[in-house]
Amino acid sequence: HESPDYARLMNEMHDLQERNRKLQQQLAEYGEGSPADVEKEREKLRRLAELIKFQLNPDKFPKVKFSDDVKVPVSTLQLLIKKINEEYVL
Repeated sequence: HESPDYARLMNEMHDLQERNRKLQQQLAEYGEGSPADVEKEREKLRRLAELIKFQLNPDKFPKVKFSDDVKVPVSTLQLLIKKINEEYVL
């Protein structure tokens, strides 16, 4: 049984994956920017991936007694979403 926060995060991740796919398609159609711009965006994506892996490490979250269901604190998700919104124009 998934928590609502987890399900919402998974939905947002799928939306971001779809947006990324569309942007990659546009990039292929219009050509790439300068190598410096491309590398800058790649570095932002690397930092975001590391942040997501760090923030969503299941070992950091309290477990519900008698269950392996991980409860993700809303504040953690809010911080993650804030960071994404600050660095990425979606």
